[in-house]
Amino acid sequence: YRRLWVSGLCVNTARWMDLVVLGWLALQLTGSPFMVGLAAFARSAPMMVLGPFAGIVADRSQRACVLVFTQSLGVATALALMLLFVTGHGAYWPLVGLEAAFGALWALDFPARRTALYSLVGAGRVATAISLETVSMQIAKMVGSVLAGVGLAHLSPAACFGAMVACYAIGLTVSLGLGSRIGGVAHRASTSVTASLGASVRAAWQEPTVRAVLLITV
Repeated sequence: YRRLWVSGLCVNTARWMDLVVLGWLALQLTGSPFMVGLAAFARSAPMMVLGPFAGIVADRSQRACVLVFTQSLGVATALALMLLFVTGHGAYWPLVGLEAAFGALWALDFPARRTALYSLVGAGRVATAISLETVSMQIAKMVGSVLAGVGLAHLSPAACFGAMVACYAIGLTVSLGLGSRIGGVAHRASTSVTASLGASVRAAWQEPTVRAVLLITV
């Protein structure tokens, strides 16, 4: 659990660094508030599109493999952005395209990480585990935002992306080897994706607590 917690702290720190750097760069490159909003939309759109299916992927895949894939994608994407800006080739549309990859990363990482927590600690301690995970997310929100601000003020966007590469790499290294400890395939693919998605929606809606949380969140 400690290793998964540290991995999540690193990934969340990189996430919040990226959110600050993205907005600043989009404004610097275009001077348009609309283009800043468009960049943020591109960053969030994969979550809206892939989000309903990401839980199915987490159920039908080895969770350790999903986490290794998402963090490796984070390293590759941040490295590509760092190289673009360090060589002077950084531009708005390549930035937006690579940021969409970050969005896809988060859509897949989030459910796999949550179900891995449950596999590690069991039903009796999952509430405490989620609470500590939430603490790490809040710490990462503060630390990542400050690091991005300092990096942009005193260094460069490339340096910020380099720090994100380091965060993803540390998270990946820490989470390697968890393997079967965070659970295997939760459900075999005995039904279609559409049927699984429909069953998930019905189950969530029929549970009063889950339904209330969804409605309040929306």
